[in-house]
Amino acid sequence: MSSSIRAIRVKFPREQWPGWHIAELNLQSSLHRSDSDCSDSDSNESYNLNDNTRLTLSVDPNTYSDYGSDSPVFRAFAVPDDRREWRRSQMNLTPSQELSPVHHPKTSIALKFAFREDLVDDLYQEAQTYEFTLRSLQGVVVPRCYGFFTGVGPDGQEIACLALEYWGESLRAPFRKLSIDLRCVQSYGIACFNLLCPTSNY
Repeated sequence: MSSSIRAIRVKFPREQWPGWHIAELNLQSSLHRSDSDCSDSDSNESYNLNDNTRLTLSVDPNTYSDYGSDSPVFRAFAVPDDRREWRRSQMNLTPSQELSPVHHPKTSIALKFAFREDLVDDLYQEAQTYEFTLRSLQGVVVPRCYGFFTGVGPDGQEIACLALEYWGESLRAPFRKLSIDLRCVQSYGIACFNLLCPTSNY
C-alpha cells in the first residue's frame, strides 16, 4: 500500500448511534500479521518517535452511510497520541515536523468496512487494485490507499476495513444531471482505469 501503517484502532460514536454496540475495533494489516510488530508499549522511553505504523481513528458521528449495514463507509480522523505528544515536547518539535499526513488530526480518512465474512474477499480485491493496478494514480485520479486491515468482529466473525483518503460523499444525482466539470473528471478517471484494466467492466 502507499502507507506503512500496520495496525489501526477505530473508535465509534456508540452513544450517538442508536442500536450500535461496538465501542472500538483493533485491526491489523493483512500484510503484516506479526503480533510483536503491532503490540503497544506503555513506556514513553521505548516509544519510537518515528514509528508511524499504528494509527488511532475516531469515526465522525455525522454519517450519510447506513451504519447498520454489512458494508458501511465512514469518515474518520486521526486521534492524537499522548506518547507522541510527550516525546515531541521533549524534543521541541512542531506537529508538522513530527506527523505524517495520515496521522494529522485534520486529515479525513474513509473507512470501508466488511462486517460479513463473505464480503471480506471482495474488499480485499478492491485493496489489491489500489495496491497494484492503480498505485501510480493514487492521489491524482483515485484516493490514496492507507491499507487493508482485518480483525475479529463482536460475534467472532472475520471483518475487514479498507482505509482510503477521503474524497467526499457519494454522488447523489444521476451522471447525466451532474455539471459538465464533474462529468469530465469522472470520465477521465474511468478512461485512465480502463487503460490500466482493459478487462474491467467500467
